[in-house]
Amino acid sequence: MNALVADFSTLTANDPFADNVGLRIFFSDQAWGSFPVTATADISSLTLTQVSAVPVPAAVWLFASGLAGLAGFARRKV
Repeated sequence: MNALVADFSTLTANDPFADNVGLRIFFSDQAWGSFPVTATADISSLTLTQVSAVPVPAAVWLFASGLAGLAGFARRKV
């Protein structure tokens, strides 16, 4: 079994918001020549959902309280 190892010569994609999305991969400079590979897909629907809020991790509050403590400690010395 022979393995195919190749670098991309060209990788292009057209407008993702178009009706027909295409991707073209072109291999070149290979010992056996070059050939294009083209793939297209039709997007019939797109659903967007609302992102819910994520609470701030406890580590952020701990870090903020540590900074406030250092600021208070530095003010006492002066």
